[in-house]
Amino acid sequence: MLDINLFPFTSLETEHFELRDVQEERDLSLFFRLRSEPDCIKYLDRAPAKNESEVREFLQMVRKQWIENLCITWVIAYKLSQKAIGVISLWNLEKDHHRGEIGYGILPEHFGKGIMSEVLPRVLQFGFENIKLHSIAANTNPANEASIKVLLKNGFIQEGLFHENFYFDGRYTDTAAFSLLSRNFINRS
Repeated sequence: MLDINLFPFTSLETEHFELRDVQEERDLSLFFRLRSEPDCIKYLDRAPAKNESEVREFLQMVRKQWIENLCITWVIAYKLSQKAIGVISLWNLEKDHHRGEIGYGILPEHFGKGIMSEVLPRVLQFGFENIKLHSIAANTNPANEASIKVLLKNGFIQEGLFHENFYFDGRYTDTAAFSLLSRNFINRS
């Protein structure tokens, strides 16, 4: 079993971005947009956030999961301007199986700019080297071609396709399951 200790919070950097801790007041509007705008939740199959109070509850849950060593979430911000544009998490940390899951999202005006291709490898490195994960999973809607492209570019392999395994808003959707083993990430570095 992994002995995960995410304290103190570890900020990360890439060439252009700082990955910092979530600050409820500072980041409330970012998370509200990420959880309510149609382009941001298009492939997430969940109802949009109705108000800031709902988003505050989510942010408090994120903090609680970090305190319990179950999840770590970074805000993605430009280094120079400190403008926050997205979020990336290692979550669903399964200590018994040395496994975690990656999740991410950015604001629509930043789509297609290669941001995730720069940020994701740094978070994967943290997951494998600092947390000592053996594998990292990623699940996405098969129609989310941009996310699939980022995952494949970073060495993830599609492990399967779960047909109609998710029900939301009166319809069933599929899930594409991806995975990356630590040895395959290390061999790519």
